[in-house]
Amino acid sequence: MNKYIFLQRKEDLQQLISLKNSFNNISQDELIKKFNREAKIGFTGVHRQALLILALNQQFIKRYNDAPITIENNSILCLKGVIKQIENRIIIYQNN
Repeated sequence: MNKYIFLQRKEDLQQLISLKNSFNNISQDELIKKFNREAKIGFTGVHRQALLILALNQQFIKRYNDAPITIENNSILCLKGVIKQIENRIIIYQNN
């Protein structure tokens, strides 16, 4: 499944900050591998996975000014597909 309806919980902010911080020191290759693993699995319905994908989204925007994730209506997370890096850009090479 490539879409997930995200319902925010009060403890999410602290968990999201922690996840974001954990991505600050990983390489771009590692970041892409982490995302591609989730893109291949798809959403499993686990709230923690949605938080992980939100944190990845923010890290991709920070590093690439783009992300392989879209957020519709401020609550639906959508995975665009598996990605790779070309030069300093990310491209989708396998759509979900």
